[in-house]
Amino acid sequence: MDARRLSLVLQLPQDFLEHAAADYLTDDEYGNLADDWLVQALKETSSPVHGNLALLRRTRTRVSSGGTMPSGPVYRLADFLEQLGYRERQSLCPPDSFWQSAFDFLPPDDLADLGDAAEHRFRLRWAWLLWSKAAEAGDSTALASLVSMYEAIGDREGAEDLLQQAAEAGDSQASADLVGRWEDAGKHDEAERLARHIAERGDTRALVDLASKRANAGKQESGQHLMQQAADAGDIAALLPLAFWRDDAGEREEAERLARQAADTDDTTALMLLAQRREAAGEREEAERLARQAADADDTTALMWLALWREEAGDSAEAERLAWQAADAGDTHALANLMLRRELSEGRQSAEPLMRRSAEAGIVASLMMLAVWAEEAGDRGEAERLARQAADAGNTKALATLVERRIRAEDWESAERLAQQAADAGNTTPLATLVEQRIRAEDWESAERLAQQAADAGNTDALYSLAVKRAQVEDHEGAERLMRQAADSDNVVALLTLSQWREETGDRSEAERLARRVSELGNTNGLQTLAAMRAQAGELGSAERLLQEAADAGSISALLEIIKRRAQAGDWKGAEHFMRRAADSGLALFIQPSYGHIWPHGLEPDGTPTEQW
Repeated sequence: MDARRLSLVLQLPQDFLEHAAADYLTDDEYGNLADDWLVQALKETSSPVHGNLALLRRTRTRVSSGGTMPSGPVYRLADFLEQLGYRERQSLCPPDSFWQSAFDFLPPDDLADLGDAAEHRFRLRWAWLLWSKAAEAGDSTALASLVSMYEAIGDREGAEDLLQQAAEAGDSQASADLVGRWEDAGKHDEAERLARHIAERGDTRALVDLASKRANAGKQESGQHLMQQAADAGDIAALLPLAFWRDDAGEREEAERLARQAADTDDTTALMLLAQRREAAGEREEAERLARQAADADDTTALMWLALWREEAGDSAEAERLAWQAADAGDTHALANLMLRRELSEGRQSAEPLMRRSAEAGIVASLMMLAVWAEEAGDRGEAERLARQAADAGNTKALATLVERRIRAEDWESAERLAQQAADAGNTTPLATLVEQRIRAEDWESAERLAQQAADAGNTDALYSLAVKRAQVEDHEGAERLMRQAADSDNVVALLTLSQWREETGDRSEAERLARRVSELGNTNGLQTLAAMRAQAGELGSAERLLQEAADAGSISALLEIIKRRAQAGDWKGAEHFMRRAADSGLALFIQPSYGHIWPHGLEPDGTPTEQW
């Protein structure tokens, strides 16, 4: 269970299980084990119960390219036990035999993540050992973690030595990091040599990064030279800055050649950016020529710009053809922008034919816009028909918009009817909007009726809002009734509010019951709020009890608050107890900035401070 909750692989080697088990047993239990204890244990845990279910199941292993084949049998934990482990053992750190067995018997490609788990539990010595073994096997993630550990203790030389060793062993990521460090330290020749060496191995990232760094530092010639080398080595991303640099230098033909080279590999970014540059300079014909090349490479954004430029030039037929071409390819932005352009420049009469054709083609946004236009023209029946058609296609925005317009016209009956249609289609926001409007008008009866309709459709937020307003006008009985109704539907905000109300009226047991219900729903704010109220009243013991409940339910902030309170009170023994609990739960990174100095070398698996290593 510990292996799975610390994100180890599904299939665990038998050797690992055998040797990891030792420290889970007391001395007496371990001493009384039979010689064949492992055989018996595996037989018992592998025996099916309740049909075909077993606690452990021996499995066959498929090894992906680059993976490591276990040397012996492997086993998989039952799913229900894995879930139980997450729930019941989340605050426990595995014992020393677990870490040692993982180090000895798990394949190196599993150790980087386990090293992270050790760091999260402040088991720094084990993190270092696991990362080191993984890094030696070529894991660049583990290497990066080791480098960060060296730098955290101020040993930059050690970090660089580690990168140097990895680079010499062929690690491209370590080499790239080293390139950046050398360039920053002024070792320009060494940085350039190493970047080229990495590129020769097929990884041009360091070369591109170095080129960008040089160009940004004002060393344009060197930057362009290195970027060209990256492009020559097959890095398509290097073509974009090269194209821009050539264009800035007036070498348009070369810039376009580079952009077309990128487009040949389906990256039309450079072509479109050059097209937009030409357009901004007033060279529409050149802009369109480049955009057509991008469109020929299946860039629908290029089709959109071409459509807009053709429309601006008065070629409406070609503009529509291009917009429909983009729509046929699954991108309706060209049509939407073309219709907007026509509406703004020539009015709705010009845009409407295309809008209707696009609506008939199933573009829901066009249905919504036509509904709004019909409403504004006074054709309410047509507006509602189009809005319902859009809702049937999964978009209720048109109905919601019509509700807002009917509200502004104070046509409450029509607004309610449309809001109910929206709710039936899954959108209760219009009903909630109507509730707010009726509250403002102090029409409490209508507000409650609408809030009940929203609640029946699955949204109790309107009941909560109405309860708050009733409380503000001192209708405490009505507020209590509505808030209770929302809380009974597990509305978290209503439960939290009701919990505070009960605390303020002295009904503490009910306040805690409600807060615990919120916690069961995955939110510990109720417990923490009550804790703050108790602390404000000077009841520190009760406050900490509630904070501990919140921490037990998984609240990091509650656990940190307990630690802070104990430390502020000078109770360092108590503070350390909860710091260990945080570390054991995998939360060491949250306490390390403030309290990491207490255990400068980390902790052992049993929780004792680690000696310098």
